[in-house]
Formats: sequence, structure tokens, C-alpha cells
Amino acid sequence: MSRELKIDAKELSKYSREKLDKFIEYIRGRIKCEVTSEGENIILKGEDIDKRYVKTLAKRFLYIEGVIDDFRVLVKNEILFLRERRKIKMKKTSH
Repeated sequence: MSRELKIDAKELSKYSREKLDKFIEYIRGRIKCEVTSEGENIILKGEDIDKRYVKTLAKRFLYIEGVIDDFRVLVKNEILFLRERRKIKMKKTSH
């Protein structure tokens, strides 16, 4: 039974196209499956694709690249999202 997992890397692509290309190569080197790129999306096709493992690899890649604080990795159904973190601005209070 072949599985397919889509990685939505639109926000990583906006951040840096070079990082997206590095991420594709990083995934190819660690998972034994077919990895194709469709613009800003990455499609993984294979027998034993574990969503949890792919999420861990994505987090590890972001850590290695030094951008783990800028992105979140979310999984919903068969889609893994690389989303940019929202920066919360704290109001200054005067005492």
C-alpha cells in the first residue's frame, strides 16, 4: 500500500528558496521514498512514510539551519505544514 504525504513549504520558500532546496535534499537523504517538488510543495510517495518521523526530520532541519525559532511544524491529515511563527509584541507597561 503506497502512501503519499504532502509538505506545504510555501512560507519556507518565501523565507529563502535556498533553504527549501536544502530541505528537499535533506529529506531525500534520510527517507527511502520518491521525493518530488511541485513549486512550493513537496510530495513524498512510498510504502513506509511515517508522518511523525517526517515532522521530526523537518524540526531537525530547521534546527540545523538555525531557523527553528522562526517556524512551526504542523501535521493535519496527510499534509505537513511549515508555518512561520507569529511574533507577539508585548505592550510596555509603565509603573
